[in-house]
Amino acid sequence: MNDNIKFRRVSVTERQIDPATVPESLQALISIAERYGLTTPIGFLEGQTQRERDTVKHLLDLYRTALIDWLDESARRGPPYPPAHSSFSALRMIADPYL
Repeated sequence: MNDNIKFRRVSVTERQIDPATVPESLQALISIAERYGLTTPIGFLEGQTQRERDTVKHLLDLYRTALIDWLDESARRGPPYPPAHSSFSALRMIADPYL
């Protein structure tokens, strides 16, 4: 196991979530999922400004039920998952400690 794993933010130009693959009720979270979804370690909010932390927490709190419902529904259906599923799933996992 490599304990020296480095995380880097993936720019939106490298990974773009297609809004057509995300329920309309969650499209407000696409930019957050693109920015923080897959490559951000747990504790990511610790390095952000208070304003960024408050904004992310507020948005995730507002959409938490819809997010959990969508991810659970996708998991029940099984693979293949919608393309955005991985980013949103990771976002949920890293955000849970803050909600």
